[in-house]
Amino acid sequence: MYKVADSIIYSPSDLCRFMSSPFASWMERYSIENSEHGFDRDERDSMLTLLQDKGEAHEAGLLKEFKLQGKDMVVIDGASVEEKRANTLAAMASGAEVVFQACLQKSSFRGFADFLVKVPGQSQLGEYHYEVWDTKLSKTPQPYLQGNILGM
Repeated sequence: MYKVADSIIYSPSDLCRFMSSPFASWMERYSIENSEHGFDRDERDSMLTLLQDKGEAHEAGLLKEFKLQGKDMVVIDGASVEEKRANTLAAMASGAEVVFQACLQKSSFRGFADFLVKVPGQSQLGEYHYEVWDTKLSKTPQPYLQGNILGM
């Protein structure tokens, strides 16, 4: 969760935080909106650092595997979030088999997907849609929503 101009932008992690503890979510927003009453962040946790490193290694391995399989892959880059979002939408519209580091946004909810993987099925895009493949590791189970990724 962070503030851009006068708007709060929420991430999938913010949704997980809210599902786990509405109070923790409220406190995070309060801290952002009232920086003079903000709280210092906790020190970096060694377990979380280890999980992050393992997750990045897993992501690199999956990326390598997609390349070895010869998948039509688009790597999203851009100088700004708006450019990354536009590049993601263009990759999805083109029907790329795999989209790496996709930027998805709907209103004040924004997230970055490690991979979008094309699967058969009807959507606004045509006879296909995308599944989100997240390679991050976590020390706690995370809730996931089932559904198609359309042109958000």
